[in-house]
Amino acid sequence: MAGALQALAPGWVRAHGDGAPWQIAHLATGRARRRGIPALVSGVEALRLAGCELEAPERPLILLPHGCRPRHRHAVVVDRNGVALPSPLYRTRQRRDLGDLQALRHHGLWTTGTAVALADVAVPGDGTAVSDDELRRTLYAVRNQLRVMPAELVHAWQLLTHAGATRLLRMAEAGDLEHESVAERTVYREVFQAFPPAPDCQVWLAPDIRVDYAYLAAGMVLEYLGEAAHAHSVDRDGTRTYALRRLGFDMFGITKSMLKDKPGLAATVHSTRREREQLILDGRLPRPAVPAQPDRLTPLRTLHALG
Repeated sequence: MAGALQALAPGWVRAHGDGAPWQIAHLATGRARRRGIPALVSGVEALRLAGCELEAPERPLILLPHGCRPRHRHAVVVDRNGVALPSPLYRTRQRRDLGDLQALRHHGLWTTGTAVALADVAVPGDGTAVSDDELRRTLYAVRNQLRVMPAELVHAWQLLTHAGATRLLRMAEAGDLEHESVAERTVYREVFQAFPPAPDCQVWLAPDIRVDYAYLAAGMVLEYLGEAAHAHSVDRDGTRTYALRRLGFDMFGITKSMLKDKPGLAATVHSTRREREQLILDGRLPRPAVPAQPDRLTPLRTLHALG
């Protein structure tokens, strides 16, 4: 419907198909309250309100108390010929357990917490279902930008009887939450899982240093140097490598071009790993200390030499 405009409310107009401004949720939540339970913004819009940079959804999701109806149910789409067509302004779901959910306040709106918002994004068959790849990108954006720990998310999802939470728990069991980006997950699966033994993922080695992968018994760190994330970070990367070396770790950087020969890359990694493991076992190289880790989904598995 090229050229169509959508009147959201008096004074608010958008091109049809554009994401709704976050303020539009006020239209749904303004009077949607039942027995003291407010309506909650959830899904992608709740994550955006919490500070995560995600593309605005065309129709925000509003959770309503059971038996409660929203304030404004429809906007109007006007096509090029001036024909008005009804169109939903936002999506709603009624929840019997809404009063039991954590409610957060952002920009004057009540929203769900991060775990519930992600579960609502993940609900399959909702007319706006996202693919696994899209869901992973959302998970990684939330993890990086909102600094949420995977173990906290999994614990919250385990308390929900929710199709989206079930889907996310399956992804966690598959190891998807062990990474911070789609590229890191790809490297892990196509290099390290394909040519084991695999390293530990997302390991804290200092209060301000968390590395992509590590073989701890070898004092060896591997980082994926993505083109976008590391395009203008020579000083930052050099400073980080220096800090890791001072801690006793050898840093091995992996780039996109190196992935053209995955078997060769894996062979080089494991050759270096075995050399360092043996040097440490022989006492010719000090073994770097590993600090206590926050709650992990997967226990550290490279604390002992892998051979």
